[in-house]
Amino acid sequence: MMRYVAPLALLGILSAEPARAAEIPTFVKEHAAYPELRPQLQKAGWVPADIRTREDDACPDSDARCVAYPEARGCSGTGLGFCRLEWTHPDGTKLVIITAGEDKGGPHVFRFETLGQDAMPVSPEAQTEQMHTYLE
Repeated sequence: MMRYVAPLALLGILSAEPARAAEIPTFVKEHAAYPELRPQLQKAGWVPADIRTREDDACPDSDARCVAYPEARGCSGTGLGFCRLEWTHPDGTKLVIITAGEDKGGPHVFRFETLGQDAMPVSPEAQTEQMHTYLE
């Protein structure tokens, strides 16, 4: 009887659904004002990236956006003023938000995406290319 227990237990493990990445909250939308979105993300359990993990010179202290949003991984100083901001869900899913502009109400969401636990972040060069393609 013992020899049947292990195969049945293994069958249960194999049939279990894989863990799913956290879904993007419904309030995260293009054109949403980032200053209003930020506390909602925190309330939903998302954690802003730590300023200590920011690459040197990626977001200078002289840039008010970098000071106001420690989760900023980098901000452009020209054009539409894009910023890349990163959040992490407790399950390890990363939420990347690209903001643009400094209109009334602060920067607004330009685009967003989630990256799984093992996903590689998009390089700054690839992001710039994607933004140029979007604007064309």
